[in-house]
Amino acid sequence: MSKSLLKGKDISWNEDQVIISKTNLKGEIIYTNRMFMEIAGYHEEDLIGTQHNIIRHPFMPRGIFKYMWEQLKSGKEFFAFVVNQATNEDHYWVFAHITPTKDDFGKTNGYYSLRRVMPQSLKPTIIKLYAQILATESGLNKKEATLASYHFFKQYLKDNELDYNRYICDLYLEHI
Repeated sequence: MSKSLLKGKDISWNEDQVIISKTNLKGEIIYTNRMFMEIAGYHEEDLIGTQHNIIRHPFMPRGIFKYMWEQLKSGKEFFAFVVNQATNEDHYWVFAHITPTKDDFGKTNGYYSLRRVMPQSLKPTIIKLYAQILATESGLNKKEATLASYHFFKQYLKDNELDYNRYICDLYLEHI
């Protein structure tokens, strides 16, 4: 798998605007802002109650999402560079910050995601990394692909002595 999966137009937007969504514990969308709908090309009624992965782009490694859910379910926040797919198959890159939301008793009741435009200068680095991760998924079913890319990514972090969130945030800060 390669960068060739990134078909269609690369959508960009004003760096002062943010995409916001909220989900329940199952990952079903319970709120989106207008920016989300505008960029992704969906109407609110198409999104509410739908799994958030409706916008998952095929170039996005499955293992990254497994790692994300592992972090969120343990109560940690999560940062990531994500490529999403619009309804017309165009794509858009985001710097995502996802955090668990809590009820009045401190129990996690959902997730809140705020996404900013990803700096153009960072795309070659992330595309190269994701292409390496995606190569481990090739020819495998969804479950096997998820585990293969998850283990590859975890080993990448270990081999490079990287703390995931620190690594992602430092990359972002270097390019804004």
